[in-house]
Amino acid sequence: MRTAIYVRVSTTYQVDKESLPMQKKDLIYYSENILGIPNYEIFEDAGYSAKNTDRPAFKSMMKRLKEKEFTHVLVWKLDRISRNIADFINMWEEFEALGIRFISKNDNFQTDTPMGRAILNIIMT
Repeated sequence: MRTAIYVRVSTTYQVDKESLPMQKKDLIYYSENILGIPNYEIFEDAGYSAKNTDRPAFKSMMKRLKEKEFTHVLVWKLDRISRNIADFINMWEEFEALGIRFISKNDNFQTDTPMGRAILNIIMT
């Protein structure tokens, strides 16, 4: 098992301050101690909006997910990976087809549980 940890901030202010380091620290802890997966890689898009998927680390992560290098995608909050519902639905469908478990830590849902799927459907609606 291996976790793709995706972190993102929109502004250079957030890069320089605590937001990005805090996301990384929090998600590494979660992967290692909650999921029990010490094997992870961080994909970081600093200074990129999530209004679309045109982000270098995001594209790299998606390519490597398709190559089956990861079993989990972990984000701090859903809006870190996408702010566009259509993009998120397409991404999630890819995760499903690849058998990848998606976890949004602070939104408190995981796509492999019935409750997580229900919450995801509500969010997508």
